Amino acid sequence: MKKTNPESLIADLKKSKDYIDKLVEGINPVNGKPISTREVIYDYKVSRQLEFISEYIKNEISRLESNEKTKKDEED
Repeated sequence: MKKTNPESLIADLKKSKDYIDKLVEGINPVNGKPISTREVIYDYKVSRQLEFISEYIKNEISRLESNEKTKKDEED
């Protein structure tokens, strides 16, 4: 992973979370079409792991945004 500024990292994490959330919902994040029920994404274990990582990313985004806000407040 290349080094990026915090704003860019937050944006990338939000996009990744959106993709994962769409997969969990059974939607292809690229074209917005439903995913076939025969796909591995419908496996309960896969779906649960995607939900777990989505929640983790959400918490990481909150942490990074909080850090950025604190940093900006300290600069003022």
